[in-house]
Amino acid sequence: MPDDTELLAQIGRGDQAAFRTLLDRHARYLYGVAHAMTGNSTEAEDIVQETLVGALASAGKFRGESSARTWLVRILINRVRMWRRTRKSRGLDETTSVTGSLASSSAPVSSGVDAKLDLTQMLAQLTP
Repeated sequence: MPDDTELLAQIGRGDQAAFRTLLDRHARYLYGVAHAMTGNSTEAEDIVQETLVGALASAGKFRGESSARTWLVRILINRVRMWRRTRKSRGLDETTSVTGSLASSSAPVSSGVDAKLDLTQMLAQLTP
């Protein structure tokens, strides 16, 4: 069975089966990270999908300087940042849920989200 680096090379050459294998290996993990960062299952699913589309589009550019999972998490983190900027520009802050009600906690949610982002970045840099 090919490792992730070989899968990415195959994906870069248009191999859909290799993409499916990579998806099977990492999609669940990516969803967990996205859900932890967004607090919303629907948004997490969308962000993972955008991450995988981005990975598919740039698979041939993977340089192998990190693990494939780290590379995928980096793409995901960039997608989460874009998602936050979009929400902020639309006037939706981190304390407003999808239904529009305010969170019951008096602590700012954004600091918790930033802490998760920092933790996610640190975990992504760890070797297995």
